[in-house]
Amino acid sequence: DRRKALAAAEIAVARFPMKRVLKRELASFLDDYETDPLAEDIAWTLHRLGSSDGTKFLTADLKASVRANPSDYRARFRMGTRYVELAMFSEGYKEFRAGIKSLEGTPQYNRVERLTWVYASRAACGSRHLNEGIEWLKNARMSPRELEKYRDLPEFEAALAKPAFKKAFGVQ
Repeated sequence: DRRKALAAAEIAVARFPMKRVLKRELASFLDDYETDPLAEDIAWTLHRLGSSDGTKFLTADLKASVRANPSDYRARFRMGTRYVELAMFSEGYKEFRAGIKSLEGTPQYNRVERLTWVYASRAACGSRHLNEGIEWLKNARMSPRELEKYRDLPEFEAALAKPAFKKAFGVQ
């Protein structure tokens, strides 16, 4: 019920001029009840409403993890993935690049999960680093059919003008 009420409030904001009030109240909830099971949902709602409070909440733990151990590629990949989910592609690209760079020449490089490569490619393409984007997408070792669900994402829109991306996504 609480999630439904949150979704209704988010929809209502589009129709009524109470966006500032809702953002302030939801941000206050995050400050007071950060461990509440609904806190992450509220943070996502705040992010969609354009509030930096939601974005900060959604990245705080991951940033702390990267700061605590900057050489931990897994922490960087988690941070990069979150940035991609938040459509913060330049920040995500930097995290993936640092994580991948630390793995080059090691056995772990070949053990990076396929979905991680897709997220890295999304970050690269979203931040206009198309050469790395295609390289990372190829590292995912996924067929055009497996990649089909990612093809229409906005970060790949410009990339699909390139033959290598067309081939990877099976677009002719």
